[in-house]
Amino acid sequence: MSSNYSLVVIVHTVAVFIAFLISFFIFQKPKGTKLYKIMGRIFVLSMLIGLISSFFIRTNGQFSFIHILSILSLYWIFKAFIVLKLKPNNWQYLHIKNMTSAYASIIIAGSGVISRHFIFRGNSNYGFIISAITAIPVIYIIRNKIHKYNPRNNNFHNIMSAIRKNINIK
Repeated sequence: MSSNYSLVVIVHTVAVFIAFLISFFIFQKPKGTKLYKIMGRIFVLSMLIGLISSFFIRTNGQFSFIHILSILSLYWIFKAFIVLKLKPNNWQYLHIKNMTSAYASIIIAGSGVISRHFIFRGNSNYGFIISAITAIPVIYIIRNKIHKYNPRNNNFHNIMSAIRKNINIK
């Protein structure tokens, strides 16, 4: 690495990259297995290291819009942890919703940082624009991914299935 990168930036980048890589495994594997839980803990630890370290990385000594995503991600991870411990009704949906929201922040913030530093050579306005543009498909994809866990949707589909069976619609 270049001497232009501080230890905080290196730790932050490695932690977020680990969380990003693990997310591919988490999204593809069955939920609840021992390996899934271990990978989930590594994901959360990596996210927490990346999020906390992000507050020590500033642009010209100031916080940027990306720090808002860091605050939101900390909130989502905390909510996901509480839901996992308390296990209210529909806890699986709430847990997945919060964790995928935290994951989305990696994609959205990462696209802004990468575009700002490597494509637009430091112009922070363009990084913000790229993050905003990236947010639209990321949120759409993630909403569709967690849609099947929403108990309201399952109830709707169960009711519709019962209605179809009763009136012989295939």
